[in-house]
Amino acid sequence: MPPQRLALYATFSDMFVELVDREFFRVKTRFPIQVFVLEDTGSWLTLARTSTVQ
Repeated sequence: MPPQRLALYATFSDMFVELVDREFFRVKTRFPIQVFVLEDTGSWLTLARTSTVQ
């Protein structure tokens, strides 16, 4: 993935966490946050099928 696209995804995920924290519930102080931003549904499905929750 090109660095510019990766930077855009990182910015998007940070903004999403800010939105949830501001509009819905406090997430920053409750637990560690991991955000995955993938290009398409197929990538998400592959991740979901091959990943384990730790």
